[in-house]
Amino acid sequence: NERMDSTVISDVVNIASRIQKHALEHGHFVLLSEDVRAGLKNPADTCVTVTPLGEIKLRGRTQTMKLFEVQR
Repeated sequence: NERMDSTVISDVVNIASRIQKHALEHGHFVLLSEDVRAGLKNPADTCVTVTPLGEIKLRGRTQTMKLFEVQR
């Protein structure tokens, strides 16, 4: 169903926008959702540090989301 597909895509775009806004408002350079973090290789094998920020309430969302900050 095309309508359902666009709704799912729109939700992902809205969440990404809310995460970006949260990052800008709180001085973070790069934030990841829990889903994106789960898809990464083991951060210990990379040159970045991924730090959990905890459960964050994003504007327009009823549930909190686990967010992670990426640092070099």
